[in-house]
Amino acid sequence: MKTLRSQRLALLGCLLVANTGCATLISGTHQNLNVDVRPPGSDVTLYRWNGDIAEGPIPSPSTTRIHRPKGGFPYLAVASKPGTCPRYWIPTVGTSPGGWVSTVALMATLGLAAICGALVDSIDGAMFQLDSSEFTNVMLQEEPCGS
Repeated sequence: MKTLRSQRLALLGCLLVANTGCATLISGTHQNLNVDVRPPGSDVTLYRWNGDIAEGPIPSPSTTRIHRPKGGFPYLAVASKPGTCPRYWIPTVGTSPGGWVSTVALMATLGLAAICGALVDSIDGAMFQLDSSEFTNVMLQEEPCGS
């Protein structure tokens, strides 16, 4: 009886250690982002909601490595080029592959073993990813704003 209880505690401890930061281990805290804004030579800058620059300016066309959105909070994306009207949008934030693993682990263990990991993954951004398709085929007006 004592051995079975010890085994259960050991298994629970292993689950706690194994599930801590699953998304961070699987998906990492950064993702590749393809940027293709027209006209060529435009830049994309990602801003946090407090106004700080999160990434950029990112020249277009290019592929860059950006930090995943922390806590699932989306960025404000701004595409611009001198002589054109800038375009603003809020990119969609989805769940990363590692985020899905972390979510399944959280549900499968009823939260007992994975709550720490889910918190770590959410805070460092590993659970989330930007939808890359929203950064391709972005068109800027080839005339100054208000014309």
